[in-house]
Amino acid sequence: MASVGRGVDLKDKEEVKEYLENLGIEYRFGCYHEKNPKACHLLGDYMEAVKKDFHRALKIYETNCLDFSFAHSCHKTAGYRSVGKASDKDLDTAYDLFVRGCDLGYFPSCLNAGLIDQGLAEQTQRKRDPKRAAHYFKRACEGGEIAEACHRYASYFLKGVDQVIQVRWCLAMRSSFRSALCCSSCRRTWRRPFASPCWAATWAVCPHAPM
Repeated sequence: MASVGRGVDLKDKEEVKEYLENLGIEYRFGCYHEKNPKACHLLGDYMEAVKKDFHRALKIYETNCLDFSFAHSCHKTAGYRSVGKASDKDLDTAYDLFVRGCDLGYFPSCLNAGLIDQGLAEQTQRKRDPKRAAHYFKRACEGGEIAEACHRYASYFLKGVDQVIQVRWCLAMRSSFRSALCCSSCRRTWRRPFASPCWAATWAVCPHAPM
């Protein structure tokens, strides 16, 4: 793919317009003729950001997800479905697509699947499932090092969930230090005397700990 803006005078409206049209042609060729999933995703982005054709963008993302298993396109499709953008709102379908994106290795999808399991399940045909939410938060934390996922995963083990998740301070602290929210989680745990054996090793490697 060509580097965006290379050799283009971005102050010249006509030159930018021509460049964007050529970019669209390049993405279409890469997607429809070369069957390149990355090009298809970029074509979806082009339709979304440049042409503002959200229905077309959604169709491209969805096809690229289901036919070519392109993880980021699954995530984008799920995002559209979750809010009803260019489509009917369908959080059940969105959830399935987030899970697909997660399974294909796009870790922000893992976080979103976990968020639905944690707090939005009542808007779907599912029940809230903290254990499954923790599973997806763990994948997003450990695989993608997504701070919010690490914090949410750690929070489950700081507080526990009755008859579902046991309190595990050391595990909570190990997950916490991956997150920018590490300090608050670690400090809360450190105040509990029986967690102190975990403290020194965990706090020492916390990238956000004060020196």
